[in-house]
Amino acid sequence: MALAWLLSKSTVTSVLLGASKLEQLEDNLDALNTQLSPDQINRLDDISRVEMGFPHAVLANPSIKQMIFGGVEVHGK
Repeated sequence: MALAWLLSKSTVTSVLLGASKLEQLEDNLDALNTQLSPDQINRLDDISRVEMGFPHAVLANPSIKQMIFGGVEVHGK
């Protein structure tokens, strides 16, 4: 489930697999066939959220972002 959740994230570009047995590799690769519902993804997002603290909280401030980036935003797919 963890691998399927990671694969659902647009910011994840690759997932590393670790397996010492064929069965483990097959289980890991099965994540490619696992579809999580939006509710499942949201629940996993909620329970895994980490409070970033300093300096992230400061840098998230709109005034600070304006000073640093001058209003420019990059939106990836």
